[in-house]
Amino acid sequence: MMHLTKLLLYRDALVTQDYAKPVMGAVAGSGFLSFHRIPASAMSQWLSPQHVPEDMSEKSPADGESYWCFVSYRHADNKEQDRNWASWIHQEIERYEIPVDLVGKETARGDVIPERIYPVFRDEDSLPADADLSRAITGALDRSKTLLALCSPRAVRSVYVAQEIRHFKMSGKADRIIGAILAGEPGDAERECFPRELHQAYGPDGGLVPDMVAEPIAADLRLPSGEEGFISAAAYRLSLDDLPPREAARLANQYGEQLQLMKLKIIAGILGVPLELLRNRDKAYQLMLSRKRFRRLVYVLGVVAFLGVLAAVSGVVAWRALKAEEKQRAEVAQKGAQLAAKFAEADFHQALATRDPLKRRQLLERSFSTRPTAKVRSHLEFGNLFQRLPALENSFPVEIGGESVFIHAGDHLYVNASGSVTQYDMAAGSPAPMIFGGVQVEAASPDGTHVIARGGGTAGRTLLKAFAVPFREQPGWTGAHPGFLGFQGTGHQVAGVSGNRIVSIDPTTGTPDGILLDGAAFSGFPDTAAAPPESMVWSGDLQTVAVTPDLMGHSTWVFNRRENSVVVVDSGPWRRPLALSDDGTRMAVKVGGDGGGGIEIHDLENKVVLAAESSVVDPVFRDDDMWVATPLEIRRCSLSSGGVRKARPVTARVTSIALVGGRTLAVGMEDGFVELLDPGDLSRSAGPIATHGAVKWLGASGDGGILRILKADGIMDCWTLDPAPPSFPSAGFPEQVISLRESGGGIEALTADNHRHLLTFAGGSAAPAQITRQPLPEDEVARPGPKDITVAGTSVKVNLSGVDVIRDGVRRYYPFKDVAIQATALDGSGKFLALGFNDGRLSLIDVEEATVMEPDWKSPDDISSLTFFPAARSLVVGTFGKCYFLPAHWIASD
Repeated sequence: MMHLTKLLLYRDALVTQDYAKPVMGAVAGSGFLSFHRIPASAMSQWLSPQHVPEDMSEKSPADGESYWCFVSYRHADNKEQDRNWASWIHQEIERYEIPVDLVGKETARGDVIPERIYPVFRDEDSLPADADLSRAITGALDRSKTLLALCSPRAVRSVYVAQEIRHFKMSGKADRIIGAILAGEPGDAERECFPRELHQAYGPDGGLVPDMVAEPIAADLRLPSGEEGFISAAAYRLSLDDLPPREAARLANQYGEQLQLMKLKIIAGILGVPLELLRNRDKAYQLMLSRKRFRRLVYVLGVVAFLGVLAAVSGVVAWRALKAEEKQRAEVAQKGAQLAAKFAEADFHQALATRDPLKRRQLLERSFSTRPTAKVRSHLEFGNLFQRLPALENSFPVEIGGESVFIHAGDHLYVNASGSVTQYDMAAGSPAPMIFGGVQVEAASPDGTHVIARGGGTAGRTLLKAFAVPFREQPGWTGAHPGFLGFQGTGHQVAGVSGNRIVSIDPTTGTPDGILLDGAAFSGFPDTAAAPPESMVWSGDLQTVAVTPDLMGHSTWVFNRRENSVVVVDSGPWRRPLALSDDGTRMAVKVGGDGGGGIEIHDLENKVVLAAESSVVDPVFRDDDMWVATPLEIRRCSLSSGGVRKARPVTARVTSIALVGGRTLAVGMEDGFVELLDPGDLSRSAGPIATHGAVKWLGASGDGGILRILKADGIMDCWTLDPAPPSFPSAGFPEQVISLRESGGGIEALTADNHRHLLTFAGGSAAPAQITRQPLPEDEVARPGPKDITVAGTSVKVNLSGVDVIRDGVRRYYPFKDVAIQATALDGSGKFLALGFNDGRLSLIDVEEATVMEPDWKSPDDISSLTFFPAARSLVVGTFGKCYFLPAHWIASD
């Protein structure tokens, strides 16, 4: 790095010493420099030691390739745009194509002319970044055949250019130096362009001739005016914008011809051939290239023209044909789309009218394949045969009226109507209603063990009291009771509003046993003795309570027990709080009457409404979540932010929603369907349930295992949501069941003891009503049913590791590892294939959809035989001593 810095500073140092003007003269012979004797005293100052640096006086060329030319220049002459002379001349020399008839000939200097003048040395391109410049440049000079000096007033002041010229002459190659004038004027004291070293005469042995002056002859790259030129005629043309365009173009063309001639002069000097020879050969060569390019252009243009005409004609013909085809296709497509839309709409409405799930699914699939709309897709989900369906436990009638109100407490249902309450014990299977007059049930505790009832006291006074569930007798109303009661937390702790105090209540006696909050400390809170409040809800941490003294009023009082503060929400009439967030900072408010209206979520800290929904049914809450049904979708919302976390569209108006056991969200709709959704992502977890009647109300058992659906016709259906593998109806046999088949509306089973068993059924039941046992004839032996079967175009072939299924010419292979297939059965349509394994498991394959389903049920013994039994929509499974009847809707699970 020190070498590089020192050398660059040395090269660009200005030489300010005066020297004698060189003597200009004519060219002698064929050389490029002529010599004249001058007095030795005039040369003494040029040969002083200060002009010959020590490192340049050593001749030590490095090993490496030789260069045809060494370009010596001042870096300042290579920086200006359109005047970067060194780079331009370097490229022009190396890419010049030497005429073919000159290549390989030997010049008078003994050099063989190459195909291209390559390489050319220029320090900015030819030296690595870490090179020792003094040695590298010296070595390049020694290995160069010629030296091209770019001459300008700036080059005259360059010590480095002077050293390069001096070293080259001292190498005995003084007659191989070529000059190129970029700017300045030879012999002008102020604008001298030739470095003084060009005038110093050296002999062939590299020795200085003291009394001789070399007269350099150089290519002139300047403008006609003598000013510095440009590297192209186009760049010169841009500088002539003040002249008329024609005159500027003429001058630019002349300068372009000058540049070409000077370039040939430089190349002739490098090769060592006369300029006229190269000029004439170059003209002939350029003419030949021009003719060749012209012929190629004419050929290409002819081909392009022919192809263009051909393409135009073909395009016109094709365009007309395409337009005619498009018109015809559009007309056919329009008519087909109109017809398909009519058929799809008809299939859709027919699917909605049918209650047969298989037919409904087929119609919806056909409608969707013709016209795939979101509406049809949503209904198509209802007909999915491969969803796990709930099991119906029992149904019973419920007396309901137009103004009935339903309160669900554990396994008990209370129906308020006409001043009395009817209690149903739904755990009893077919409950007998118990009617209690003069009583209305107001609320049930979260744990389902207690209810708060309203009844008439003495002197017509209306009282409230907490009672354990169920009622055993007519509730008694003795003693004094607070004006309003409500449940705290998740159990059955009771709180009441007595006067202007919120007190805790002993649920067994109904009497206050402690003060939770004294409302007298807050100005404006009314005394509830005269007008009992209408609503009270608690936060999850039991530190915040919201009380609405009067639904016809305009205020809800939200007390914070921890901070002993109150927030009064002016919400308007017919508004009551439904829930508070766990930390008591958000409140959900019901707007309007029971069973309808809207929902608002209030930010109690900032006293703003975060969100509002209209036309919704009563929502359900858990922790920070609120599930609400709008006319278009089910939404899971956040109490703390008021935002919608998840939404799912619905296909009919929602009439009731319920959170069942914390793991299922039941959504009842007026079209008679109940959707069973995952509360988190609102995906379908089971079902749906078809109730064949509009859903009026939903509830659940205390353990969340049973869903209660009250329909508009007054029938209560009870469904098991998470049934354990059921105890399927079965028939007992003394031996292994070897084979099964349908026979005359019943099932024929052959057992290992050579007996035939005929199972008959009644009323479409899945349990056999009668079993007839007969011995087989002596010439007939019970044999296993075939494993390889063919039904309705579906063929099944069993091997050691799986089954090959062929339907409609399409073959699919289903592998099963670590088990042996012992029984197979195809349904009558050939669509469903049942497989029985030696470990007691079953697999059901939908052949059309290529899906494999694994039922939860497993036999305790090996499965030895299978058959479909369409009469009871069941799959019959034969094992050792048992024959099981599995309902098809339970088998087809995902």
